[in-house]
Amino acid sequence: RQKINKCNNRIAFLTNNGFEVRNWTAGTIGAVIRSNTSLGMGLSYGLEFSPDGNILYMTDYNGTLYWYNIGTGAGPTVI
Repeated sequence: RQKINKCNNRIAFLTNNGFEVRNWTAGTIGAVIRSNTSLGMGLSYGLEFSPDGNILYMTDYNGTLYWYNIGTGAGPTVI
């Protein structure tokens, strides 16, 4: 699964045990902005950006909802 933020400048996609957020420019995937592939939780299930594109929400198969502040690097925070 993958998601592009509403500003069309970042793309997030799920990995086996986490996610990556990368720059997105004119259909080209760029440098990694944020990556977490050892979350120590169940397999990732879904993700979504906040309306301003600075927060990434992610769920796992256990039903836990996490959020990450992409701009500051804060997270994960369990909601």
